[in-house]
Amino acid sequence: MQFNDILGIESMLRGCVVFKFECSEDSEMYAGSPQFGDALNALLDSIIAYYRDLGRHDTADKWEATYLLSPTSNKADFVRSYVVKHPKWRAMNMQERKEWVNIVAAPYRIRDSEFSQFLD
Repeated sequence: MQFNDILGIESMLRGCVVFKFECSEDSEMYAGSPQFGDALNALLDSIIAYYRDLGRHDTADKWEATYLLSPTSNKADFVRSYVVKHPKWRAMNMQERKEWVNIVAAPYRIRDSEFSQFLD
């Protein structure tokens, strides 16, 4: 897929995030999709890299900060409620749980120091 400019990539990311976290019947299956999570992460990484390559580190930093998941946000509540729906959640070890949380949270990133709030 190609975009004409960075605004196309930014728009695609924002639209996909709204869709994923709207909690509708249509978006439900995408919340836990590793492929969709990877695509969202790739879009965000592309945006950040674009601005860093231009020397606009402040803009890149703002994108990173925007997609840092606060444990007290509504999206964090969504992630916590969704991850436990996995049929093997109780049997997963901590590494498997962390990987699953990352898929559901994508493109949001979680600080290592705050991960425990998503694993219980």
